[in-house]
Amino acid sequence: MDGQTLLLNLYHPPRILLKVGPTLKLFLKRVVEAAGMTPLEHTFTVEHFPVLRGGVWKGGGGVSASMILIESHIFIHTWPELLYARVELSSCKPINLDSVLMTVKAFCGEKCKVSYKLVGWVESEEEMQYFVNARRTNCEH
Repeated sequence: MDGQTLLLNLYHPPRILLKVGPTLKLFLKRVVEAAGMTPLEHTFTVEHFPVLRGGVWKGGGGVSASMILIESHIFIHTWPELLYARVELSSCKPINLDSVLMTVKAFCGEKCKVSYKLVGWVESEEEMQYFVNARRTNCEH
C-alpha cells in the first residue's frame, strides 16, 4: 500500500480557527475536499485544552480536532497563545498538494504563513502480511 502524509504549519492563522469547533470543522472539511478525499463528517471530534497561567490551569488553551476520512484521517492541533496550528493529513492515495495549499491560504488569509512537508510512504506486501499476522496473534485468546 502506498500513501502520503502532509504536515502543515500555520503561523498567524485567524484567531477563530484556533479555538472555535465549527470553524475547525469547516476548515478540515475544505482541506479534505481540496485534497481530493472524502470526509466522514459524523466522526468529527474536538477537544479543548487548558493552559497554565500563574500556576493555575485555565481555559482558553489549544484545541485538537480530528476527522476520519474514507482514505485515512486529518488532525489539527492549535496553540492560540502562539498563534500557531499544525495539521496532519494522512492518505492511502496521492494528496492534491496545490489545491490544499490554495484552499488553506484562501481560508486563512494573507497574514497566515504556511510551511509544509509532504512525505510518501510504501508498505510492501510482506510488511502488510506481517501486520495482519501480528494482529491475529495479538487477538487470539
